[in-house]
Amino acid sequence: MFGRDDPSYRYLDEQAVADACCEYVADIRRCAPEDVDVELMYHPRDGFSAGIRINGYSEPPLSEKDLVDAVADFVSNRERVAPRQVTVNLQFDERAGIYADVSI
Repeated sequence: MFGRDDPSYRYLDEQAVADACCEYVADIRRCAPEDVDVELMYHPRDGFSAGIRINGYSEPPLSEKDLVDAVADFVSNRERVAPRQVTVNLQFDERAGIYADVSI
């Protein structure tokens, strides 16, 4: 069963999700992750997204699928598994913000 007691479970807080998005965008746009600013967003009707700026210039936002792909890539690189082996469940909580429950 998937959960916090499962050894394949990983929890990524809001900062880790933002870092994952920075690395994802940097890889696509061929820039340094430090050049990327991310504003994570959640709307009950529209779901998850992220506003993106590179060196101060607006870029097209990331969709919910992009966020899931970014987190999967982030985890797969650190755990040395294929991204397709990573299941990502984005969550929102008023206190915790946007976070990800991840299973490998």
